[in-house]
Amino acid sequence: EQAELGDGEFMSLQKVNLPKMGTAVRAQSITSLVDDKGGKTNRRVASLRTFIPCGEHVFVVTGATPQIDIADVLFDLFASMADTVSIEFVNSSAYASTSGEEIS
Repeated sequence: EQAELGDGEFMSLQKVNLPKMGTAVRAQSITSLVDDKGGKTNRRVASLRTFIPCGEHVFVVTGATPQIDIADVLFDLFASMADTVSIEFVNSSAYASTSGEEIS
């Protein structure tokens, strides 16, 4: 993805330690949206993705906003949300929760 970044776009990667899940990778970016023909538009989006390894799987927590003027504040919010994730495998089915409820 980094090789395809245009002017005014960026992506940064950071190794983080999540309280409940251990080591993960965060990708912060501001990129242009793509139209239905694959061309970049003048609309931009800020996103923060947290990649959480869990066994043989990778769980991705994503937050995105078109409000790039306040991206730093929202990146902090998205990171705080991802920090609350816990994942367990119960009877071979994924169980993910921030409040103890099963997600199907």
